[in-house]
Amino acid sequence: MDLFGTLRQGIKKYISKGDRIIAGVSGGADSVFLLYFLSSISMQYKLTITCAHFNHKLRGKESSRDEAFVRRLAGSLGVSFVSSHGNVRRFAGKNNTGPEKAAREMRYAFLIKECRRLKANKIVLAHNQDDNAETIMMRLITGAGTDGLSGIPDTRRIKPGEFGVKSPGSITIIRPLLSAEKKEILSFLK
Repeated sequence: MDLFGTLRQGIKKYISKGDRIIAGVSGGADSVFLLYFLSSISMQYKLTITCAHFNHKLRGKESSRDEAFVRRLAGSLGVSFVSSHGNVRRFAGKNNTGPEKAAREMRYAFLIKECRRLKANKIVLAHNQDDNAETIMMRLITGAGTDGLSGIPDTRRIKPGEFGVKSPGSITIIRPLLSAEKKEILSFLK
């Protein structure tokens, strides 16, 4: 199966010509693949793509290397790049939450801020089929109701007040890779 071909057919559900999008890129395989894919369709859809990286600074020099890698990747694809960083441990302590939730909150707040600054209308994230299955299993284990067992939505609007942002504007999160398996993504990258 041609993963790019399948995704090219499916992307019509998520984007329109002329969209201004922020691609969340961590430097992991899924988000690297996402940036390659978006770059490959940018001319056809007249997309304005900005690669956004949030450095959680949780892994010392390795976190800085990830940021540098994503910056170089964006440059090699001719995609503009923005980044930010934050003290996740301090944020978690202040908000009485775990580091994973704190990192997520900080990352989403950054992505929303960049959307507003750049007048982008969509945040594109690289969650895939395996992530969705893992989410459903975790929700099942923790006793989620039927709504929680639905998995990761492929699209959703940011609501006012989410991620500490009072007025997010009209921003939609899209996840075009939910139909892709991790092994397909890794195979393409190899």
